Amino acid sequence: MEAATDLAATRNIWWFKAKPRLKLAGQAIGSEVIADDQRSRYRQGDEKVIACLASPKVTNSLQIGPIRLNGNLRLLDMDVGLAMRNRRDPSRTSVRAAAISATEILVQRAAFDLDIAPEEFDALAPNIMTSPGRPSLPYIQISDALPNGSGFCRHLLGDSRIPVSDLLASVLDDAAQWPRNTVSDEHHMNVCGSSCYKCLQRYNNRNFHGLLDWRLGLSYLRAFVDPNYECGFDGKYEDFEISDWSSNAHRLAKETRTFIPGNRISCVDGRADIPTFSLDDRHSRWGAVVHPLWDQKRLFAKLGLDNTFVAVDSFELSRRPLHVLQRARHAAR
Repeated sequence: MEAATDLAATRNIWWFKAKPRLKLAGQAIGSEVIADDQRSRYRQGDEKVIACLASPKVTNSLQIGPIRLNGNLRLLDMDVGLAMRNRRDPSRTSVRAAAISATEILVQRAAFDLDIAPEEFDALAPNIMTSPGRPSLPYIQISDALPNGSGFCRHLLGDSRIPVSDLLASVLDDAAQWPRNTVSDEHHMNVCGSSCYKCLQRYNNRNFHGLLDWRLGLSYLRAFVDPNYECGFDGKYEDFEISDWSSNAHRLAKETRTFIPGNRISCVDGRADIPTFSLDDRHSRWGAVVHPLWDQKRLFAKLGLDNTFVAVDSFELSRRPLHVLQRARHAAR
C-alpha cells in the first residue's frame, strides 16, 4: 500500500449534487492501482504503508501440541505470525510446511470421522507457545468455520466420542484407516513425492499445495505424540512415513548433477543413509542431504562433519533446487 491523494476527491459527485463532497484525500491506495493510474487521478505520496485487513470471529477452536520435545528435532525452528516487514527465513520453510501438512491431515481425518466436509474446519496457522518459566512448545490449531462455533471441535475433546488423542493414534498407526490406507499404496508412494489430489490436496487448500507433504505431516504428528521419535536421526527408518526417505534423498543428490556438472555423489562416513554431493567441480565443499526435521547442528556434531559440509534439507532440494544450491554455495565459502 502507498499513501496517496485522490485528485478527484475535490469534485462534486454528479448524482449527489445536494450531498457533501466525497472526501478521499490521504488514503492508502494499492501500489498496483497507482502503477496503472499513470498519475491521472491519484497523486503518489512519499510514505509506504504496510497493513493487513482482519475481522474478529468468535468460534470454537482446538490447539494440539506436545508435552515434551525430542532435542534432536527442530520443531521450534519455524517462522510464525505474519511475515509483513521481514521476509520469511527460507531455511525454516520446511518445518512450517510440516506443521501445515500435519494440520491438513488432522482436518481431513476429523472430517472423515465426523462425516462432514473439511470446509467445516478452518486450518489455522501453526504457532509457538511461550510461557514464563516453561520451555517453548509448537502447536497446531483448527477452528470451526462458522461464527459462534458449530460444535465440531468439541467432538474432538478428550471426553467426546472421537477424542483427538485416539484420532492421532489411528492416523499414525492404523493401516486400514485414512491416510495410511491411501498413501501406503505402492503406486501412490512411487508417483507422489509430496502431495496430490489423491491424498492431501483439495481445491480449498490450493494456496498451500506447494507446502503440503504427507510424509512430513505424519512425521510432525508422530513427533508430537512420541517425544522419543527420532525421525531417522539415529539412522533407523522403521516408521512408515520415513521408510523411503533415504532412497529419495539419494535420488535428489544424484539430480544435483543437472545443476552442478562434474560434481561427485557420495555419503557420510558411517552413515550410508545420508548422501552427500560436491558443490563444485573442485570437490572442496560438500552438501549433505538431511531430513527437514533434523537438528542440523546436533547432527553435524554427532557425525563429526566440519565446515566443509553444508546441510541441505530434502524438502527444499526437491522443490527449489537452484535456490537452495545457491544458498549452500554461499554458506560454504
